[in-house]
Amino acid sequence: MPTASTAVLESSGPHARTEIRALAIGLVLVAAAFAATWPTFPAVWLENRSHGFLAAALAGWFVWTRRSDIGHVNRPLPVLLPVVAALSFLWLAGQIMSAQVVSQFALLALLGTFVVTVNGSLAGRALGPAAAALALALPIWEVLTWPLQLIATVIGGTVVKLLGVDAVIKDETITVQWGQFVVADSCSGLGFFLTAVTLGLSYALMFTKSSRARWRIVALAALSALVANWIRVIGLVLIGNATRMQSSLMQDHELFGWVIFGAAMMVFFMLASRIERRYPQDTGAQTTTLPHTSERRPSWLVPVATVCAVAGPLLLYGVRLQTNAPVFAPVIGGIVADARWIALPTVPSSNDARGAVDSNKWEPQFVGQSSHEVHLWHQGVDTIRVDRVVYTSERQGAELVGAGSQVAADSIVLAQRLVGPLDQTARTARQVVVREGKRARVIWGWYRVAGMETSSAGKAKLMSLLAFLKRQEGGEGVFVSTPCDAGDCSKASARLFQFVTGRELPSAEVKPQGAS
Repeated sequence: MPTASTAVLESSGPHARTEIRALAIGLVLVAAAFAATWPTFPAVWLENRSHGFLAAALAGWFVWTRRSDIGHVNRPLPVLLPVVAALSFLWLAGQIMSAQVVSQFALLALLGTFVVTVNGSLAGRALGPAAAALALALPIWEVLTWPLQLIATVIGGTVVKLLGVDAVIKDETITVQWGQFVVADSCSGLGFFLTAVTLGLSYALMFTKSSRARWRIVALAALSALVANWIRVIGLVLIGNATRMQSSLMQDHELFGWVIFGAAMMVFFMLASRIERRYPQDTGAQTTTLPHTSERRPSWLVPVATVCAVAGPLLLYGVRLQTNAPVFAPVIGGIVADARWIALPTVPSSNDARGAVDSNKWEPQFVGQSSHEVHLWHQGVDTIRVDRVVYTSERQGAELVGAGSQVAADSIVLAQRLVGPLDQTARTARQVVVREGKRARVIWGWYRVAGMETSSAGKAKLMSLLAFLKRQEGGEGVFVSTPCDAGDCSKASARLFQFVTGRELPSAEVKPQGAS
């Protein structure tokens, strides 16, 4: 049976310090080139993922304790240079599309690949634990929110019924005699799950030497967090039903959850210590001392790898220095506006500081826009409203398509679908029907980016890449709307068609393209 070995490296000779110095200079230059992305990590952690600070500290500890292995040159891999360049351009794509998670992932992957390229696979193995810790800090785990919600709802509701309480489980809600409990995003337990896995990984890598023990400890930590959240859901349902929804926990139960989580972690650490004692070390593992290899890193490798790594930032800043200001058609460019419709004076948006906010009036919700124009048109008693949201440039947190920017809040959306084609340009529109006071409003909207038009938010994001290449960043959203009866918006849709195309709506002209 082959045996595993752990390398303990000795001094590598007179050129070691020179090679370490070259690596350090290269890493400093690469880190400086991506300066715009570094502050986004703590910003995300402060917002909703505080375990990220623990994960980052753990990664730093691993890098420091394994710095000799990381700095040791052992069969460099120049073949990975194209991967370094590809990750740099992936970061560039994330920056252009304001896709923060893409930029963060690309940056961390690039740094690890850079070190492996110039120092070899031994450095990669040494960086493995740090990479695992940092992966937990990336904002990619939100994809688990809905599955965790659903599991918590099913298990919580089932246990409540087994305890003799009449309960109905539907989607993410548990309905009992005295009220209804919604297992919202924040109740999915994702925060507990990631914090527990980070703690489990810390314990496993710091205190155990057996790979079997490490996997068991991390799995135990994950299971402990899940069970803690299920207990929280079950407890809240039982307490709420027993107190007829009068308990203070019905309004504020965050501390209640953390108390249960803390208790679950105490049990976890007791069980983890037993696993550690049961598997002290992998069978057949032995420690050997390996001298440094006599090979030297090619003198050109670090400079070339550095150039590959910073290619994305250099292209981004170089193009933006020459970017043309976006050109937008005046008022309602791209809309025919039938001559029978009469324009009214432009009015300020209620989101504008000049206007008073009316909670009964629909407003498109966009963050950090350069301007928001509102135009009104009327024909008899019918009124058409055109909202035009313009971004002359975009950045993280202030983008046409992104978190916080939406046509309407989910709480007031009654229905939505895709309609079209509307005219010879094959224009399609995203139709959204929203609740507006005692009535409803039907909205047709689309995006314009790089001189092109789409009703798809995803395509608008991708089109921003083309806008970058054309050196014309920015974009706009156009939303044409009119009031309608909540039960039937067919006449309102015909009115929008006439306004947008200048033609009457023939039968079956505007075909639904599918609901969403």
